[in-house]
Amino acid sequence: MNSQTYTTSGTYTEVVGCTTHELVLTINTSGTITATETACDSYTWPINSQTYTTSGTYTEVVGCTTHELVLTINTSGTNSTSITACDSYLWPINSQTYTTSGTYAEVVGCTTHELVLTLTQWYQLGQHTAATVTCGRSTTRPTPTAAPTPR
Repeated sequence: MNSQTYTTSGTYTEVVGCTTHELVLTINTSGTITATETACDSYTWPINSQTYTTSGTYTEVVGCTTHELVLTINTSGTNSTSITACDSYLWPINSQTYTTSGTYAEVVGCTTHELVLTLTQWYQLGQHTAATVTCGRSTTRPTPTAAPTPR
């Protein structure tokens, strides 16, 4: 209007010749909003819909507000473990006890932990066999003999 800098909201007028110029001015305060995010592999920032794949600090100005994104990107991975156990297995990754063979998965952070579990059951071969087989153990017991015949 008159090459003047205004820092306060208000109505300002200036008369130039026979013309009155009116300026209705609203000054918004500026600010910064900081968001800290951690993601696996990539992150899409809702402020600008951009997808980032590397850690860093990013800024975007929207109106009078500066948005700052402090981003940590972690690489995802898989950790697979095969276990053979007797009767049941307590998986320390999730503190669950499993009583059935199978493949189980648990995501911790950006890592998928996979458990391939084989459970063997405790069993005896038979009443008249020479060996008793238990999970990981073997004991031998005598084979029954025929009863003596009476005289």
